[in-house]
This record gives sequence, C-alpha cells and structure tokens, in this order.
Amino acid sequence: QVAHGEHAWLIEPIVPQSRVILFGGGHVAQCMARQLALLEYRIWVIEDRAEFATAELFPMAERVLCHDYTTVEPLLNISKRDHAIVMSRGHEPDYGILRWLLRSPADYIGCIGSRKKISLTNERLLADGLMQTQIERLHAPVGLRIGAEAPAEIAVSIAAEMIQYLSQKKGD
Repeated sequence: QVAHGEHAWLIEPIVPQSRVILFGGGHVAQCMARQLALLEYRIWVIEDRAEFATAELFPMAERVLCHDYTTVEPLLNISKRDHAIVMSRGHEPDYGILRWLLRSPADYIGCIGSRKKISLTNERLLADGLMQTQIERLHAPVGLRIGAEAPAEIAVSIAAEMIQYLSQKKGD
C-alpha cells in the first residue's frame, strides 16, 4: 500500500504463473502435464519425435514443440522462474539436455531415471566440465519416494517434490 496525502493505493504486481518445461512426450510426460495443469502451471512440451509432440496428446499445454533437444535451448528463453523436468526417450537424450540445462538459470531441474543412471550421468557431466555446484541443482531421480510405479503415480510423486521444493524455498 502506498499513501500520499489523502490518497492511498494498493499496488499488487501481476506475475505470470511459473512455466514447467517437459522434455519428452511419452506416457509419464502426458500424465505429468495433466497433473501440472491441475496445479495451474504453464506447460511447455519439447519432444523430438513428431508422433509424441502433438496438441492432441497435450491439450493443456501452452506450447508443444517438435524439435531436436540439442538445438532447442535458444527457443526456450529459460528464466529463473522456470522449472524443467527431463524425461525423454532415453539416457543419451537426457544427458544432452542436462548438459546445457544445468547451465541455465532454471529454478528447478528434475530428471527421471534409476539411481545408477543418475550416478553415471553425474560422473559424465563432471567429466564434461560442469561444476559440482551446477550438478547439485539436479533433482534426480526426480520425485518423492512414495513407491510410484505407474506413469500417473510417478507424475504425482514429481509434482509433490516440486511443491515441497517451492514450499521450502519460500521458508528460506
């Protein structure tokens, strides 16, 4: 509230909802997009396979891009308000995405995968020149440990981890 003489104004900034960028368009990403829509996130989907990069699979998404993961970075304009979840079709694409994504200002970065996959990916990222502090930003394997197995359950566990992360961040 701002007061000047007899006049007072209530100033409230209008800040757009955070954007979540899903790297991958498979079954888990499709469930994840539905879960994120319930939480009122802006959703972007990046997928390098045309059959999985469709508005029909992601009707709740603001944008669905069929694009090569290695060259999509300039199109995304990632900011410190963005969240990213890497769940592409395999280890190699996930690694390629993480190589540049961990250098971005994105606030939250998660990656799906086994503990072994994540450990090997982290070692490779270090060998590739990323700093340990950059790698420590990664939430991986992404999601709270609730015994999730089905794609919808995995999506709930990831959404819960994001909620927990943002709640703890507010408390700082």
